[in-house]
Amino acid sequence: VAVFFCFGTSHFCNACHDDFQRVTNIPRHLLPQCPAGPKGEQLPGTSDECPLHVQHPPTGEEFALGCGVCRHAHAF
Repeated sequence: VAVFFCFGTSHFCNACHDDFQRVTNIPRHLLPQCPAGPKGEQLPGTSDECPLHVQHPPTGEEFALGCGVCRHAHAF
């Protein structure tokens, strides 16, 4: 799950943020497709085995999984 928002355009998890110089220089056509893991790693399996269990755009396109505030709304 993304915890960093950088350059005004990109969200990163901890692992990708720690390796952002390499990750941001991977050409879009070389990014792994779903299922993909942190740091641009291709995970075994097919797109039918998406670990997110939701339909989403290809790797490299911004996509919101949901809202952290709404997820914790019961705490307010």
